[in-house]
Amino acid sequence: MAEKISNEITLKVNISDDEFLKFLENNNFKEKERFSLNDYYFIPKDLPIDKLSVREILAKAIIIRDIQGSNTRIPRLTYKIKNINDKGEIISQKAVNCNIYDKEEAKKFLEAIGYYEIMYIYENDILYDNGEIEVATKHIKDFKTMIEIETDEKFDTVDKLISRIKELNFPMDYSNCFVKKAEEMLEKILNR
Repeated sequence: MAEKISNEITLKVNISDDEFLKFLENNNFKEKERFSLNDYYFIPKDLPIDKLSVREILAKAIIIRDIQGSNTRIPRLTYKIKNINDKGEIISQKAVNCNIYDKEEAKKFLEAIGYYEIMYIYENDILYDNGEIEVATKHIKDFKTMIEIETDEKFDTVDKLISRIKELNFPMDYSNCFVKKAEEMLEKILNR
């Protein structure tokens, strides 16, 4: 079992995918890796979802995450712990991951202990790097293209990341630097 403690910013792209690719190329970003994520969100059957906010529901979710790269496949269980302030900004987050052998067996296991699948999200990601910052573009069906940038040794706070991508004139919607795709998708599913 592994834990990953980091923080990130996630923003919606304001231009077309083709225009954004051109922007990345013009700023010396090179494609580093392509992969897809298949995320199956499971919550307890007895969770009173009609009495809880979407954020409270997702705080109880266990995700079966199937990561598929060009030469790799990593199925795992993931539990996310996010510390979010009153403004909706992610102050810190931790993911607890447990590698599994078979996602279908994991689904059966979760169902056996009283969980059910509430949502599925599929995304294609491309990781770009310009030697200074790694940017993951996230292409999600029925959702606006987003980018995700994680804190690292050089940019160890989200404020430093936001400042740097603004300096680079990234064409983003800066009104929300902490887009929570799972929350937005679940709101649609629950018609909220």
